[in-house]
Amino acid sequence: MSTPAPAPETTFYLDEGVRVTNTRLIANGTTYSMANITTVRRTVEEASHTLSLLMILIGAGIAIVGAETRDQNAIWTMMLGLAFIAGGVRLWKSEKPMHHLRISSSSGDTSAIHDTNASRIDRIIQAINEAIISRG
Repeated sequence: MSTPAPAPETTFYLDEGVRVTNTRLIANGTTYSMANITTVRRTVEEASHTLSLLMILIGAGIAIVGAETRDQNAIWTMMLGLAFIAGGVRLWKSEKPMHHLRISSSSGDTSAIHDTNASRIDRIIQAINEAIISRG
């Protein structure tokens, strides 16, 4: 008596570090069984602006000290303060929120993938949903 051949594995999504098939999700070296995934969703962790805000405040303090000083180094002190402010503003603008792909199973929730690119996470979620549906 021969055993039936296993169904072929269909790939729904493939990119660096992530593969979604009808039987499994491989994310950053960890394999999750599609049969065990009950829900999938995206969560967002807003960027922390603590360092950039600190740079701006320190720069403002240095610039104020430079403006109040009446010696030959006042202009350099003000310029240093303005450089801190500019660096803080540039850092603030470059900080992006982190998007997490959360999967739930009977054993709990886990964050399988995280990326600053929300559309990539959405594409992976769509592929996982298609893979779950294809299993029937």
